[in-house]
Amino acid sequence: MDADREARVEPARAMLEEIAALLLCSRVREDVGHVTQICVNQRYRRRGLGAWLDVNAEAIYGSRPWVVTESATGDGTPLRFTKSGEGVYALLLGMPRARQVTLRGVDGARVRRVRLVGVDALLEWSVEPGGDLSVTMPARLPLSPVTVLDLGTGVRARLERAE
Repeated sequence: MDADREARVEPARAMLEEIAALLLCSRVREDVGHVTQICVNQRYRRRGLGAWLDVNAEAIYGSRPWVVTESATGDGTPLRFTKSGEGVYALLLGMPRARQVTLRGVDGARVRRVRLVGVDALLEWSVEPGGDLSVTMPARLPLSPVTVLDLGTGVRARLERAE
C-alpha cells in the first residue's frame, strides 16, 4: 500500500477499531477479565461523549460544514466550524489558552452577538484591526474537550485568512 493511501486509511482504521470495541463491550459479560476493564473505559468514554452532545447538540445535529471548515485561533488552538439552520458555530478543539480568543477566518464586522453554548452566556467580543473576530471568554470556563461558540446568523468568512 502506498504512503498516501495508508495515510487516508489509518484514521478510518482507528475509528473502526473504536466502533468494534464499543460493539464488543455491549455484548461482554462481567466475568471476562481484562476485557471488562476495557469495557468500563469505553462506557466512560461513551458517557462523556453523550454528555458533551447533550450540551452542544445545536451545533452538531442537523449541521453541515460552514464555508470555512477549519482554522485556528490567534494562539494556534484548532477551530472547526458548522452551520445549523442560519446559525454559525465555532468549535474550539481544546481549552482556550487565554481569555481573549481571536477566531481567524471569521469576519467580525458581520457578527451581532457571541454566545457560549451550554451556559447560554452572551460574551463580549470585538473586531480586530485586521477584521477577525476577538471573543472574551468567561473567567471560569466550563471544563470541556471542545468549547462551542454560537456566532449567530449573517456571519461571513474571511477567506483570505482562513487556514
